[in-house]
Amino acid sequence: MPSSLNRLARKVPFRWFAGVVAVIGLGVSALFHGLAPVAAAQTPTVAPGKVIDAGPWKVTVVDTRLLSSSTGLKTTTDGDHWFAVVATVDDTTNDSREDMGDIVRLSHVAGLTAVAPQVILLASDATTLGYLNPGMPERVAFAWEQSSKVPLPTTAQIVIYGKTLRENSLDGTTDWLSPHVVADVTAPVLDKRT
Repeated sequence: MPSSLNRLARKVPFRWFAGVVAVIGLGVSALFHGLAPVAAAQTPTVAPGKVIDAGPWKVTVVDTRLLSSSTGLKTTTDGDHWFAVVATVDDTTNDSREDMGDIVRLSHVAGLTAVAPQVILLASDATTLGYLNPGMPERVAFAWEQSSKVPLPTTAQIVIYGKTLRENSLDGTTDWLSPHVVADVTAPVLDKRT
């Protein structure tokens, strides 16, 4: 009997054998719910005014607002205005950070001329913000130019991104990498154009 199995095994192509093993593996996996869909992780929804821990920074969304170009920020197209997210950002690392443009995105806001904020300002004096120092929270305005040809939103969904402290696979250094969504914030839009 074993010799007849050996002869049969030599005659059966390897691909058939691999296919049979794969089918058996799928069957066993199905018995233990291995083919069941995995529930997608839900992004937490956070109210304005709540602190969001996003790795290298803590972010507290204050509000969103429309600003006219008369505030000192010039738009590239006449008649457009600025859409700004105002948030308090605290650098929780030991180093100054220049990657604030990675923190905030807007979802479902029509007419923006860019995905990332085009201007990042200190809310206190409207000067351009180049970096954040650790342990010195700042109120920051992340601003996008918005077309005047779209209806003005009454609320905005703000997506907050964080990063993970991990080893860089290219050079072995440890840094804050892998941007990922950590929270959604829905805030009313204040019209401050006048």
